[in-house]
Amino acid sequence: MSGLRVDVLHRTLIQRQSELVAQLEPVHRKFIRMGHAGGGAYAGMRSRIKHKHIEEMRTAGYTQREAAESAHQCDEVAYLNADHDVFIEQMGTALASVGSAS
Repeated sequence: MSGLRVDVLHRTLIQRQSELVAQLEPVHRKFIRMGHAGGGAYAGMRSRIKHKHIEEMRTAGYTQREAAESAHQCDEVAYLNADHDVFIEQMGTALASVGSAS
């Protein structure tokens, strides 16, 4: 067995999902900041990242359905986290501009 395969088999579901969310958040943040322009490239990038997660889950013994549901849930969590981050950034910028206008 190669080192990669052992790593893939021994990570927990939570570890796998945390890694996927961490990979997807910057993609979502960039898309949200662009005002949702460039959707094709955005969708393709997300799809590749999610597909890799699904393949690793299948290798570790999860069913296709479990792997796909996991990827979908992580994608939703990553979007919500990114949306929150961008909102906080925008609020900070708006508050700073109000403060400097005073």
